[in-house]
Amino acid sequence: MSLREKKAALKREEIMESAIAIIAEKGYHGTTMEDIASRLLMTKGSLYYYFKNKQELVFESQIKLLNESLGHFSFVEKMKANAEEKLIKMIQLHTEHLVYNKAGFELMIKPEEIFTEEQINEIYRLQEKYAEKYDVLLKEGIKDGSFNIAEDEIKIVRNLLLGALNWMMQWHSLEGKKNVEDFTKVITKYVIRIVKPELSSVTH
Repeated sequence: MSLREKKAALKREEIMESAIAIIAEKGYHGTTMEDIASRLLMTKGSLYYYFKNKQELVFESQIKLLNESLGHFSFVEKMKANAEEKLIKMIQLHTEHLVYNKAGFELMIKPEEIFTEEQINEIYRLQEKYAEKYDVLLKEGIKDGSFNIAEDEIKIVRNLLLGALNWMMQWHSLEGKKNVEDFTKVITKYVIRIVKPELSSVTH
């Protein structure tokens, strides 16, 4: 990637971050390209150089978030650790990613209100790819004795895990009493019990 391409990629990221911040304040339909350009001290024409419309801008921000999630899993998969340790790390990374990018992930709750069918299919494809990695990890945990779950119930357990984690978007606030690190520890302590109900605590 050339220096020019790197600068363009960084600018696109800056635009996406600002756009999501504005949408969190005004809502998707209440936000215009002019609002985004104004926040960045750009002309509207300059903004269209990077994104052809608001829908494309937001869609690419969603793909970026999902690819980052997959990147977290790629990191965990390379860990020299057992399945329990990998899952604990993945729960932590998932929690932090959601907490710091809550406004962006909230746009995936009702994608049909924002995106085209083709875009929705791509979002679902990446979400399913991410979910399937949990299936593999849970199966690994059954094999190495880390998890107390039945193999024919893996998808149910995976959905329980992700459901518990993703529901945070509905109630968590960065203004809460616990900082992100402490909050993540609490979430991990209780969510890991879905696969290890015999645990009384997790100190990782």
